[in-house]
Amino acid sequence: MTELRIALARAAEGLPVTLSELLEAFGEEGRSDWLEGYTPHCRPEFLRAFAKAVSERLARERKAQPAPAPAPAARTERDAGPLDGLPLLREDWKFVDARTRFRRARESLLAEYARRWREAADAEPVEHRKSNAGRFAANSWLREVTR
Repeated sequence: MTELRIALARAAEGLPVTLSELLEAFGEEGRSDWLEGYTPHCRPEFLRAFAKAVSERLARERKAQPAPAPAPAARTERDAGPLDGLPLLREDWKFVDARTRFRRARESLLAEYARRWREAADAEPVEHRKSNAGRFAANSWLREVTR
């Protein structure tokens, strides 16, 4: 098996593909063929062509995947909102936005969300639990009021 790893690593030199990706693509059947000495799979030119095909397929798949959603834009002090200063995660922003978008009382919902977050975080005595306590309290409240 070590010889297969070395042969695949040599075949992948200069290509944007990792050894683990090649081993996964080679599969159990390919490994069995290699161990049994099946001639086509043992040839360096076959392994090089295989590595090139795998790297091209992965490159196409990576291009086809949508780009991750950007983080919320940084705000200035002038347009600071009620959630500024909270340690919100990307998932928090998505949740809050989905629950408050297109609501007339959005600003008041955001202000109350922030108040509940800070209140729960301040009540938690253990420092590393403060964010989660605030997140849980604020998200639970928002989930209830925006049903």
